[in-house]
Amino acid sequence: MSRVVPRPIRRRCLALGIALMFPAAIQAADAAGPSPDPVATVQEVVRNLPDGVLPLYVLGDLNEDGRVDREDLRILTGLVGALEKDAPPPRGLSCVAAGDVNLNGDIESADVKRLAEWLGKSNEIATPALYWKPGLPCRLARLAVASKAQARPGGEFAVMLIGSGQDARNTRVAIHSGPATVAVAADGSGFTVATARTAKDGDYIVLRVTEPERREYFYTVPVVVPPADDGIPAPAGARR
Repeated sequence: MSRVVPRPIRRRCLALGIALMFPAAIQAADAAGPSPDPVATVQEVVRNLPDGVLPLYVLGDLNEDGRVDREDLRILTGLVGALEKDAPPPRGLSCVAAGDVNLNGDIESADVKRLAEWLGKSNEIATPALYWKPGLPCRLARLAVASKAQARPGGEFAVMLIGSGQDARNTRVAIHSGPATVAVAADGSGFTVATARTAKDGDYIVLRVTEPERREYFYTVPVVVPPADDGIPAPAGARR
């Protein structure tokens, strides 16, 4: 039975994330002179995303090298120990959020167990998942894809390619499963996913994303039906 880490761990994760991001940016600036601050660059990209569009990271990829492998398991094991002991973060850590593989909002021994189960006897997960998590820190050093967290029947959502040099000519998005179709955006900078009108609440759209270096990832988007009109009459003179 895995031991649950207390809730203060989340606050330590946030503090650790700030320590990870800003010293790295300062060191990079000192070494390279007037080159752009990597943290500021990430913040600028994220700030300019449309409402509801979230930058995605690779779940389980704690060092943000695009892979989920035994090095990530080593980092996650070290991270859990560091958080419990208020010790320095393990070498190679870049994205704390990627360590929350069971998606409960905390970094704990259960995450280590889950990642070890995913890997099994393999050295690397063949097709990792893309995910988003507001609340746990991540440097987003490997920005590549941004999208929405939910889909609606009959609606559309964008899959934006935000990595340097990425566009629909070198990155592919296909429907792996689910009630949807996908097409290249008019400007070629990403893709538009159209959810079928017949999609039901609780359905899932699974996208297969193939990046320029031929690495593949899955991104799962739940279909959510908005609540029906409550039937309460509108005030006189008002329109719904």
